[in-house]
Amino acid sequence: MTPRVILLGGGTGSGKSALAAALAQALAPALRINEDDYYICASTIPGFDAAAYNFDVPAAKDLPLLGAHLEALRAGRAVDAPRYDFATHTRLPAPQTLQPAATIIVEGLHALGAEEVRARADLSVFVHAPEEVRLARRLVRDVRERGRDIEGIVAQFLGTVRPMHALHVEPHSAMADLVVDAEAERPEALCRRILARLGAP
Repeated sequence: MTPRVILLGGGTGSGKSALAAALAQALAPALRINEDDYYICASTIPGFDAAAYNFDVPAAKDLPLLGAHLEALRAGRAVDAPRYDFATHTRLPAPQTLQPAATIIVEGLHALGAEEVRARADLSVFVHAPEEVRLARRLVRDVRERGRDIEGIVAQFLGTVRPMHALHVEPHSAMADLVVDAEAERPEALCRRILARLGAP
């Protein structure tokens, strides 16, 4: 049986990860893939400067590789996927081996916009949340998990995250099979809506 693929797109801090976790629990055994692991390794970018680099354009990630991995997983083959280190902006030396599962959940900023990824999906969902909520969540996450300072986070949000969201993320809502509001409903309720759309028991 070919695995079914669910794409969760939406802006930074929109609630994609919380929804992915709820879906993975409801559809266990399920495989979760984070698009962020497919960031281009800084060691391959000439003159890389983290402070000036635009991480929010689709070209910052190897989306064709993600699409190829989804194709392999749908065919029942394991893949060696990259693992990204946000502290160094490089890929870790050892990849992560992903095994096929009945359900594959992919979350990321550009998951819906990349044709090579969207073409492998059975259902695409755009997760919406207001900008102020997304910024607040990003502040908490980046300080707690990525060791960044508040001034740098806000500067990056205003300089690239906000304009790139308008250009490369928000338009993806028109491509989605389902648009959900992560502020209006809890992940469990959103999960039930998605399962109903899938026809899952």
